[in-house]
Amino acid sequence: MLKKIALILGSIVAIYTFLGFVVLPFLAKEYIPKFFLQTYHLETKLQEVAFNPYSFELHLKQFKIYQKHKRKRLLSFDQLYIDLDPVKLLKKQIYISLIDLQKAFVFLDLHNGSLNLSKIFSSKKAEKKDSDPLAYAVIIDNIEIHNSDIKLHIIEGKTHDTFYFNDLSFDLENYSTTSQQPIPFKLFTKIDHQSPLKIAGKFVLKNPFGFDAQIDTEHIDLVKLLALTDQNLHLDLQSAELSLHTRVQFHKEKFSASKIALDIKRFDLKSKQQKPIMKFDAFVMKDGSYEGEKNSFTCKQIIVQKPVLHLVRDKDGSFSFAKLFGSDKNSTKQSQKSFFYAIEKVILDNGSILFDDLKVNKKFIVKQMNLKVENISSNPLEKSSFLFTSKVDKTPIRSQGSYMLKPLLQLQSSLNIKNLEVSQFSPYIEENSYIALTKGSITLDANISYQKDTSKPDLSMMGDLYIKDIALQDTKEQKEFFGANTIDMKQFRVELFPNRAYVNKIDIDTMFVFTHITQSKKLNLLELAKTSQKKKKTQEKAFPYAIGNILIKDSSAIFVDDSLQIPFRTKVHTLNGKILALSNNAKEISYIALNGVVNKYGSLKIEGNFQSNDPKEFLDTKLEFRNLDLKRFSGYMLEYMGYKIENGKLFVHLKYKIENGKLHSKNRFMLRNIELQSTKNVNTKIPLS
Repeated sequence: MLKKIALILGSIVAIYTFLGFVVLPFLAKEYIPKFFLQTYHLETKLQEVAFNPYSFELHLKQFKIYQKHKRKRLLSFDQLYIDLDPVKLLKKQIYISLIDLQKAFVFLDLHNGSLNLSKIFSSKKAEKKDSDPLAYAVIIDNIEIHNSDIKLHIIEGKTHDTFYFNDLSFDLENYSTTSQQPIPFKLFTKIDHQSPLKIAGKFVLKNPFGFDAQIDTEHIDLVKLLALTDQNLHLDLQSAELSLHTRVQFHKEKFSASKIALDIKRFDLKSKQQKPIMKFDAFVMKDGSYEGEKNSFTCKQIIVQKPVLHLVRDKDGSFSFAKLFGSDKNSTKQSQKSFFYAIEKVILDNGSILFDDLKVNKKFIVKQMNLKVENISSNPLEKSSFLFTSKVDKTPIRSQGSYMLKPLLQLQSSLNIKNLEVSQFSPYIEENSYIALTKGSITLDANISYQKDTSKPDLSMMGDLYIKDIALQDTKEQKEFFGANTIDMKQFRVELFPNRAYVNKIDIDTMFVFTHITQSKKLNLLELAKTSQKKKKTQEKAFPYAIGNILIKDSSAIFVDDSLQIPFRTKVHTLNGKILALSNNAKEISYIALNGVVNKYGSLKIEGNFQSNDPKEFLDTKLEFRNLDLKRFSGYMLEYMGYKIENGKLFVHLKYKIENGKLHSKNRFMLRNIELQSTKNVNTKIPLS
């Protein structure tokens, strides 16, 4: 009897052993390819199946899945090992101590948001079933993936690219469908064979889903990522490399990120026409954090190293920034939760602006730009401070101050410019006039303030302005009509909204003025504005101004009249004097006192009062010319008397008084030692015999 029982048990063991070691692997090797072919239309190759019926260890080797007819590999692995505990099955538990996957490969094709594998494996939709009370719990001690690869092909619109995740390893511990304990995991891979990506942390699969992990990645190629973004952007990112280190958390649909360290290097952005737009060596963010629930971002420091910005003004005078970013006509405005941000410090290090103005065919370079802004916040009541330094050509520029957004926008700043060459800005003056700035430099020390105020001007600039070696040229005549060695403006104040300007004192040294009446009897100083600008000025309201004191020292003027039969030219030099209370205020009375030398031996003296806004309303002035050489006035004599002057001296005393548009004058002329030369065939207005 015992022998019979032993024989039966031995037979059962033998059959069980044979079925487990031989039959089951054979059937699996035959059935698995047929299952994938019939169910998913996929071709499958499986080289080896091994199963231990006693330890419940399963080995699958050289497994490959292909798309039918295309022969494109979708999934494969060299080896899959599963260690299942059969005893736990009696306790309604599927207990797996280890799942080990070696050298796996997955091909993912994401076509306009649709994933290839989801299409394939969702072709047969499983019906929803109520939870089975007799269902087995699943417990996995460890899942390990080694030396694996993922190939991700993305097609978005007309663009496509391929990303490789190489040397992928994954480790997960203590997974259970019955536990809500966090599941630790680690993932490491290289993106495109070179950029390491490491994610390590814990997650909870049970409701609510939770996630807490540290993400570390370096040298990510941003060019490939941004190439798949909105195609309406007329931008072409040439190079950019991203490194990111942060801790991210997701719990109850609330996302947050802390300890954000972001580094973007070698950023180079161009337009689709390969025109440069912006580049920088590095963008570094330190100790940032984001709270999704509060929609807030905070950061200790942001540094931008060697940024270069290219600005272009088109020939029509417009800046084409909007064209670069395209537009979404279908977009609709949606109410968004307010966003809070606070950044302790932003530093711009050694930046440049390259400005190409195609309208006036001029290029400018602002270099060595350094900017530090502290306490940047969306809280409008917070005060922010800044310091800005740069160079235009070789001229240092410095500005320092603070600003606050509310209760009303407030700005306090200093502005310092030293010896800025102004001739480079001449094209902008020539746009609306026939005036060219041929030379000159300015030095400015000013304080700027802005605050929206109903009782005071919104914008105010106060300070001193020093102009050196200034020269203005009439571009039509190609002659210099104004110049000065120095113009020193002391304690000026310019205010806007409402507009007004005041200068306490102006010292002008070695000024030069050239006045010319052309053959067509046009005065050069009245023909400097271009026609369109003249019409515009007549429509604009005058800008109120007042100048307390103008001192003129060692100056000169040349007067040329080519409208006469004999051209007239005279020069006033060693001109000194002052003008007080110059203004376009209708009630302001100005005072003038000037004296100078006319040609070699003559003299000029001007003294009086006048309403500078409109001298026809009030003027009371004396002009005295002494010892003028009459021969230089021969052209006027020929015009009115028909005679040239051979010799003589002229003394003129003029007194003009205008009140309410009525002129009262007292004039006295005295000629000495006059000699006339007769002129024939002249149509004279005043015959002299």
